[in-house]
Amino acid sequence: MEQPSGPPAYSRTFEDFNDPLMQRFRELAYGEDIGQHSWTSADELRTICASIQRNSDIVDFGCGAGGPLNFIVKRTGCRGTGCDISDSAVQAARGRAKQMGISELVSFCRADCDSPLSLPNNEFDTAISIDVILHLRVRCEFLRQVNRILKPGGKFIFTDAGILTGTMTDAERERRTVFGYTDFVDQGFNERSIATAGLVIEGVVDSTNVLIANASGRLRARQVLWKELSSFEGPEMFRKQFSYLETVVDLAQRGVLSRFTYTCSAQETR
Repeated sequence: MEQPSGPPAYSRTFEDFNDPLMQRFRELAYGEDIGQHSWTSADELRTICASIQRNSDIVDFGCGAGGPLNFIVKRTGCRGTGCDISDSAVQAARGRAKQMGISELVSFCRADCDSPLSLPNNEFDTAISIDVILHLRVRCEFLRQVNRILKPGGKFIFTDAGILTGTMTDAERERRTVFGYTDFVDQGFNERSIATAGLVIEGVVDSTNVLIANASGRLRARQVLWKELSSFEGPEMFRKQFSYLETVVDLAQRGVLSRFTYTCSAQETR
């Protein structure tokens, strides 16, 4: 049976990812366009790069258009593998790698993180997953799969922008989940899931400030380019995007929904 190509709204995001208008949007939104779609920033990725060795192997689950992984591979010289459910995302990621001259170091493939991963055991030194886990229906099983593919002592760094640190109304929840399945969890849930999966927690950092800066930048860029984007996306999609970003910023600033970065590792002996 053919695998799903991802939620339609998600896949459409990458069909026009390299359009000049979207490139201009990212430059205005982030200041530094690295081809990101999640809530990450170039500075956040530079911090991740500091822990990655040149001859190591890294895998990015839910890599989108490959911006973060290509950035890391280009900066460190490591070998990269990107996995995403969307065909259009994988194609955009391959095109970006070619433009950056790193096609020989990085590869991209279709994979559904809600299904068993067809990756070898003990294969990777580092795994990352940026703002993806809240969209998975089998979070604990995914973490077990990550543990399986990591080498003993290998690191897993992931972010979760869906940590409940307050109380949301039904209307706020609806606006925050308008683009597909999203699972909000209480503080401590990920820590328990990580331990159940056999991974060891090394650190948990509140990175909500990165989300606020990112989402606020995207809002400002939409205000500047509203005529072009409304025509490009259609008025209804433009309205949904704007309302969604307003909700993301509001919930984060009020301390209702936060983003955390988790660093964990596979046990040396398994």
